[in-house]
Amino acid sequence: IDLRVIDWVLASLLTVGALADASSQLPRGLGVLTIVSLLVLTGSVAWRRRSPAITTPIAVTGFVVFQVASGYAGGGAFEVAAIALNFYPLGRRSRDRQSVRMAAAVFAYWLAGVAVITYDQAGGSVGAVLGGWALLGGLPFAVGRTLETRSALTRELEERLARLEDEQALRARLAAGEERNRMARELHDVISHCVSVMVIQTSGAR
Repeated sequence: IDLRVIDWVLASLLTVGALADASSQLPRGLGVLTIVSLLVLTGSVAWRRRSPAITTPIAVTGFVVFQVASGYAGGGAFEVAAIALNFYPLGRRSRDRQSVRMAAAVFAYWLAGVAVITYDQAGGSVGAVLGGWALLGGLPFAVGRTLETRSALTRELEERLARLEDEQALRARLAAGEERNRMARELHDVISHCVSVMVIQTSGAR
């Protein structure tokens, strides 16, 4: 199954669910900016595997605009799922220093965005920003990073095992060749000795 097809299906389901949830929670209805920001947020899931360093900031921007423009105070399960699904491949792609720095910049942008949301809504605090919101982005990123590290280690071990098997097969072939050469030398010595004895006996008979 093509994983990109799964992402498109997930994006479609999240879009339908987010629009239905928001329309039921917002008494004033869905405005144009609210709909567009939701479409940007949930639609980013469809392209999350291609370039997570780009789709994740786009998803964060859509999430922040949606929260600020609509004043949404519901559970937001579909929006949260879209954010988490974008941070996960970002962790999977963080392999070298440049990608790690890019991921850190994206995470800082995420914290800045949720700070705006927290202070825009009533009852916001710094603890809320550094608590659940940070965990929302950090946890899927950490899971993706851990799985990628384990996958890289598994691939490295498999490559080393394959090299060891090749070396063992090569050593076995060399050992077999050396054994054949030793047997050939011994057989050559035996035949030479027998021929020499036959020559001596023939000379003596003459």
